[in-house]
Amino acid sequence: MSVTVARLMGRSIVKPVRRLAEAASQMAAGDLSIPDVPVTSRDEVGDAAQAFNTMLTSLREMVQGISDASQTVLSASEQLSAAAEQAAGAATDSSRAIGQVAAGSAEQASGTARANGLVEQLREAIRQIAASASSSAAEVREASARQNQMAR
Repeated sequence: MSVTVARLMGRSIVKPVRRLAEAASQMAAGDLSIPDVPVTSRDEVGDAAQAFNTMLTSLREMVQGISDASQTVLSASEQLSAAAEQAAGAATDSSRAIGQVAAGSAEQASGTARANGLVEQLREAIRQIAASASSSAAEVREASARQNQMAR
């Protein structure tokens, strides 16, 4: 009879320990969808099963938290990417505008140089006209003076 009692007690300990070991192996392989291990006793084996279940719950919550954080990071990354694309587009537009301003400035500088050349030519023409008018006025005075001498 003591052998039978020992066998029954051995089975009552071995069976829960095997279930716990199998669940631990599945969890170690990454399977957190396993059901909680049944707690059938209030001894050390029951305490170990309860601790295992608590650990399994904590791991599930941690993995869910990591998944949620990953989604948040992904969303932020997508938003940053979109903002970077918009900034690149704005920089391209600014670059075009600066190029257009530079081209306009170069055109204006060229036009100003041409206008300065024309003004210089006009100034020279006016100086020549003034010199010619001055020479003509002197000739007219001289001719008038001769005419006055002849009329006397």
